[in-house]
Amino acid sequence: MAGEDKNFVGVAPKSKLLAYKVFGCRYGGTGEDALIQAFVQAYEDGADVINASIGGPGGFPEGAWATASSRIVQQGVFVAISAGNSGDRGLFYASSGSTGVDVMSVASIANEEFFAFNTEAVAENDAKRGIAYLQSGVEGFKLAGPVPVYVTSLDKFASSDACTALLEDTPDLSKYLVVVRRGGCQFNIKEKNLVDKNATYIWFYNTPKTPIVYPNIEESVSKGFAMIDAQDGEFIVERFANGGNVTVNFPQELQGIGVNNTLTGGKMSPFTSWGPSFEAQIKSEIGAPGGYIYSTIPVKQGSYAVFSGTSMASP
Repeated sequence: MAGEDKNFVGVAPKSKLLAYKVFGCRYGGTGEDALIQAFVQAYEDGADVINASIGGPGGFPEGAWATASSRIVQQGVFVAISAGNSGDRGLFYASSGSTGVDVMSVASIANEEFFAFNTEAVAENDAKRGIAYLQSGVEGFKLAGPVPVYVTSLDKFASSDACTALLEDTPDLSKYLVVVRRGGCQFNIKEKNLVDKNATYIWFYNTPKTPIVYPNIEESVSKGFAMIDAQDGEFIVERFANGGNVTVNFPQELQGIGVNNTLTGGKMSPFTSWGPSFEAQIKSEIGAPGGYIYSTIPVKQGSYAVFSGTSMASP
C-alpha cells in the first residue's frame, strides 16, 4: 500500500513541525520538568500551536505543568493537551496538563469509518462481489491472487458455527481462506477449532442487524483473522449451498477502504477521560476524532497503523 495512494491530508498541510523529545529510550514515563522545558522551548522557538498527547491523573489546575501551559496560552499560543484515556474511572479524573486554565483539553470521538482492506470474491458462474475485511492493525493478510474458500457450514443461519471440534472428514484447511459465521461462542474458540484442522487465515462473517466491529482474539493462533459483513458472508455460503464454490482475489498491493462504523461512529469513545477539574472547571472542552484513527507510526514499525486514544484526538 504505497504512500502516494493514501488519498488524505493532515489537519495542517504545509505547516512546519517542531518536535521535542520528552521520553527516555528505556522507560515509558516522563516528568513534568521535562514537559515544562519542552513547552518553554517551543514557545521560545516561535511555535503558534503546541500539542501534547501526554498526561496522567491530576485534576488540579495549579499543577506545575498545567500552570506553565496556562501562562503560555496567555502569551497567545494555542495549547491543546489530550484529556486522557481513563474514562472507566468515572468523573473528576482529568489529565494533568489539560486541566490548565485556558488549555484546550481534548476528548476522543470514535471515527465514523473503520479502516478495512478490499478484495473480490468470484463464484463459479463468474458472479463477483467486492468484499472488505476488517482486521485489527493495517498489515492485512499475507495473501495474493486467487485463494479458494472453505465454509464450515452451509447454513447461513447457523447459531454456533465452529464452536465445537470440526468433523473428522474436514480437509486440510491450510490452503483455504476459511469462512465461519459469528456467534454462539467467542472468536478464540472458533479460531482454535479451525486451526486444529490447519486453518491459517480466517474470515468471520457478521450476523444480520449486528454492528460490524474489529474481531478481538488475545494470543491468536492463526496467521490472520478478520471480520466481513453479514451479506458478504451469506453471498459466499449461498454459492456453496447451491453446489458451487468461491475464490477470493487478494490484490498484489493492499488496498485500503472505509467501512461505516454504525456502532460508535461519531459518539464519544468509551475510554475518554472526563472532568471536571478538582476545582469544577469544565474539562474536556472539546472532542475530536480519536477512536480507530488511521495514522503514521515509525517506519521500522510498519509506517502506518490504526490506533485509538485521546492522543490521536488532540493533534
